[in-house]
Amino acid sequence: MDLGAGGGDDAAPATGVVARGDDQPGARLGLLVGGLHDDEVVQRLQRQVETLRLLQHGRNDTPGVVDRRRFRSDRLDVDHFHSRFSDDNLRFWAPLFVEAAGIERGHRVLDVGCGTGGYAIEIAAAVSAEVTGIDESGRFVACAREDAGAVDFVVGDAERLPFADASFDRVLLSLVLHQLERPEAALGEAFRVLGAGSRVLVRTIAPEDVHDRIPERYLPAMAAADAARLIPIDLLVQMLQESGFVEVSTTRVLRNKRLTLAEVETGIHAERARYDSLSDAEVETALRQLREDGGPWIDPRPNTILIGAKC
Repeated sequence: MDLGAGGGDDAAPATGVVARGDDQPGARLGLLVGGLHDDEVVQRLQRQVETLRLLQHGRNDTPGVVDRRRFRSDRLDVDHFHSRFSDDNLRFWAPLFVEAAGIERGHRVLDVGCGTGGYAIEIAAAVSAEVTGIDESGRFVACAREDAGAVDFVVGDAERLPFADASFDRVLLSLVLHQLERPEAALGEAFRVLGAGSRVLVRTIAPEDVHDRIPERYLPAMAAADAARLIPIDLLVQMLQESGFVEVSTTRVLRNKRLTLAEVETGIHAERARYDSLSDAEVETALRQLREDGGPWIDPRPNTILIGAKC
């Protein structure tokens, strides 16, 4: 079985960095492997240790610490959520997903937590894959069905997928696991519905990467909430392996997204639907600082892509 580099579930995960920007949406992936300066390593480790502590509390149901469901995307306005499937985002992410997961013509692909369906529709059109999208939000699925093309959209639970064993060749989970009460259950379900020789792709954000993103760098409380609910990459690797996946690899992707002041302000107001703990004073302070800086900004917006294989 040839499913990429790796040495089984006991092997250390392969790592890399992908740097891509708005000016090169069609370029093939370029892997830039490099280290961090010592002070950066210390800061990352400190943040990761704290996040692990919070995650463990959350998994033990400690009240008031981490409630990932509180931040689910379904709390957002449909049009605002759908805006993340802009043409430039689709041009950036869909080819990356196709290449990283090895999606080919005729592959049966399941997009778990598909939202309003942008990636599922784009991937189906790009490579003639047989794509199914599933999301727990009836509002999001209704929106996706308006322009579904050949994609089948289903309302359902990532932790209890309504599909038979070995129904798919690829499973995608893009920015989903940190919104679930039991992310390990979703990974177990992904393993179950994949056939032999298949792959899972997980897109996520490392907890230590949220603090420098926009608008989080202007809203420390938002950054803290995100860091607390996101799952550390090392733990995700372990969860994938415990679910049965092998040859797990990780790749850090730099989005290098150009953001205008108007876009950031609009996003802050819309995102308050799920960051309801933010006070008016915190938001006004952030907006004032943003306006002083003026923009536009090139936000690296680092993401991490994990790939796991099912033998």
